Amino acid sequence: YKADSVTGRGYRSKLGGFSKFETDTTNKKSFTIYNMYTQYEYGSGDLFTIDRLKSALEAVALDMNYTGIIGVPLIGGGLGKGNKDDIIATMQSIADKYPNWTLELILL
Repeated sequence: YKADSVTGRGYRSKLGGFSKFETDTTNKKSFTIYNMYTQYEYGSGDLFTIDRLKSALEAVALDMNYTGIIGVPLIGGGLGKGNKDDIIATMQSIADKYPNWTLELILL
């Protein structure tokens, strides 16, 4: 919540970007949580787009220096009404560009 609040609520300029929270880096099990902004609303209105997903994933990959592992849910595939096959294909195509950066799709 704190990381997301830094830029203020309701800014459309966040779309296609991300916020992040880093846990204590002195802990051997430290990790970073990314919140990717791919839609403004859900149900109706300004919903999920593949272009925003691409932009957000590219920005996160750059932030991670194109290395490491990231777990990503099927973002946009539920209330955002995105096409699940297109979302998975987009995630795979971006992950394939960076051999030292692993994107794990998390299906719950």
